[in-house]
Amino acid sequence: MSQYYSDTLDWALKLLYFQADPGKFSEGVKLLEEAVAKDEPDAYYFLARCYAWEDGNVKEDPGKARQLSKRGIELGSDLCVLGADRMGELDGDVKDAMTKPLLQSFEAVRQMAEDGEPMAQYAVGLFYFWGDMYMNFQIHTDLDFEQCRKENAMEALKWFRASAVQGCIPSFRNAFNSVREGVNDVPKDLKAAMEWMESVEEKLDLRDYYYSIALSYKELEYYTNMVKWAERGLRIQNSGCVLLLGQAYFNGTGVAPDYQRAKQLFEEAGPKRPEAWKYLGDMYDKGLGVQEDINQAIAYYQKAFQGGFKAAGQELSRYKKTLFGKYKRR
Repeated sequence: MSQYYSDTLDWALKLLYFQADPGKFSEGVKLLEEAVAKDEPDAYYFLARCYAWEDGNVKEDPGKARQLSKRGIELGSDLCVLGADRMGELDGDVKDAMTKPLLQSFEAVRQMAEDGEPMAQYAVGLFYFWGDMYMNFQIHTDLDFEQCRKENAMEALKWFRASAVQGCIPSFRNAFNSVREGVNDVPKDLKAAMEWMESVEEKLDLRDYYYSIALSYKELEYYTNMVKWAERGLRIQNSGCVLLLGQAYFNGTGVAPDYQRAKQLFEEAGPKRPEAWKYLGDMYDKGLGVQEDINQAIAYYQKAFQGGFKAAGQELSRYKKTLFGKYKRR
């Protein structure tokens, strides 16, 4: 059991934020509702998150989120106070329900974070990340705005990383993307982002990130690593990873060229990734691993174009029909 939560709430959080199988989210939401029914204060914060930001694939309902935040604040949840502020709902009757100043609630949640509670670490990170710290406590000070914003971004990164190391997936997302993309004044450093990801990946369920991780390695031209993560995605039938792996075999990047393997992967990816049809068109157009067949190439280019991969239109423009109904290259 968590130091701060009941067994019921603790298990709900594990299902919602520490694993990536959406089939288990509904059980997590149900457990949250059970904890709320028992008036566990912090359970209101997490259920409010579900209705505010669709955590657990719950349908958005801002009114419900506000109602839950208010009741949680009445019961003394400091997390609910920070959550309501983050939702833009800390006003009117919700603000009136507060029994202590916002700073005191923030300090209480920060203490939870310092004690190692990962969801509190995530909440503190969000408070810095989205500017709540500045707007609530720093805007009327003599602190330089630009310097303050940069320091807050790095503080957010610190808390997200501390939470991610314990398996919190949304904290990983924010920490990873902050460095990979250079978000909120965090210096962009793709290589450093990947090195940190590799240092924590055994502690996290990263199946939702296999494709973006593989793409990042592709950008770095670390093709062996790209293939490793694409293979992981293949095992869970991630269509992006299937396409990427097909491209690797087609081009010989990170693996030995293998047109038959590429063809198999493109056929698997095609229904969800129409770009794969374009690659199959190229194979038949040029006779790569298959017998050259212009009509088959055009059929695949058309599938790609009709599926939304408009660049295939450039390939179609290279052909014209003869009087006998056959296609010829222009």
